[in-house]
Amino acid sequence: MKRGLFIIYNDLKSSGGVNIKIHNQICTMNDNGLKVDTLLMKPNYICGYKILYRMPFTNIVPNWKYDATLKKYDFIYLRRPYFMNVFFLIFLKNVKKNNHNTKVVMEIPTYPYDKEIIKKRTNYTLLIKDMITRKRINRYVDRITVVGNEKEIFGVKTIKILNGYNVIETRKRKPRAEIKSINLVAAAMFDYWHGYDRLIHGLREYYDKGGEQEITLFFVGEGPEKNKYMKLVNDLCLHEHIQFLGLLEKAKILEVYDNSDIGVCSLGAYRKDLFYSCELKSREYLTVGLPIITGVRLDVMDNDKLNKYILEFPNDDSVIDFDEIIGFYEKLYVHNDSSVSMIQEIRECAENELNMSKALSGLIEYLREA
Repeated sequence: MKRGLFIIYNDLKSSGGVNIKIHNQICTMNDNGLKVDTLLMKPNYICGYKILYRMPFTNIVPNWKYDATLKKYDFIYLRRPYFMNVFFLIFLKNVKKNNHNTKVVMEIPTYPYDKEIIKKRTNYTLLIKDMITRKRINRYVDRITVVGNEKEIFGVKTIKILNGYNVIETRKRKPRAEIKSINLVAAAMFDYWHGYDRLIHGLREYYDKGGEQEITLFFVGEGPEKNKYMKLVNDLCLHEHIQFLGLLEKAKILEVYDNSDIGVCSLGAYRKDLFYSCELKSREYLTVGLPIITGVRLDVMDNDKLNKYILEFPNDDSVIDFDEIIGFYEKLYVHNDSSVSMIQEIRECAENELNMSKALSGLIEYLREA
């Protein structure tokens, strides 16, 4: 049995989509004949670290430390840190120096990612560190896992993975008993690339043109963009149509899904130069049986059975057209014999196509041979 180490940067006991994904990845590796331990690479929150870690030659966030016990592992798996630096490179060098047979696999969840780093102007120094370091990682990283179709990144061969989902742990939604409005739900830690301002402006434009369909938007979550969305709703007088529900526990989120007709994925992927996505939220919506609207091409759209339940808008800053959403809704719900059968078909497709073992099959095959 191959033994591996999964390097993490946060305690997996804390909530959040990334931690759930990592937990599911580790469980899937263990379920498929690998033995995986975890190592928390802690940050060093010294006084003034928010300034110091942006400076050259500081090993703070995270604090990269090599331990000789790591040489016992057949492979090491880690997600790309927020930024790579020389100490990350030294850590990898020590891994290979002490056991050249240890395979190092790094996951890049989103590629390209430069705009994610510099969404704050003060982070340009971090990007410079990353750009210098990335030129040399091919010396120590054996494979990069990526959800896109890139064959090679930074001179390293890739393994294509999918953002899988632990479908069996999440129930499907219940059909709505009483329908007075079309309900959309957007659940996220709202950031600039979610682009839900396009949705809010689109709803205002729909009513300004005389639209009469009752429409409700549920925003579930927090994040740096939430206050901007709330101000925009206030400025556009859309309080009656848009509800901010905050952070909710899973059971409460499922209740919101029960009262929703369509899930909203990211609408601003162009803001970080992303034109192909397999975002986790799309998996969650499909798992519970929700059709989707998106502003970027999703990998699941390549599946003929799922494609008909996804409406794609242009990946730009144009306002979302609610007439298209209403037409999409009517095709799925009004002209469909049963929403129950639709929910079941979406759910079955999710079980077959998005389960974790299938999502990580290429990676697991590579690690077994490590």
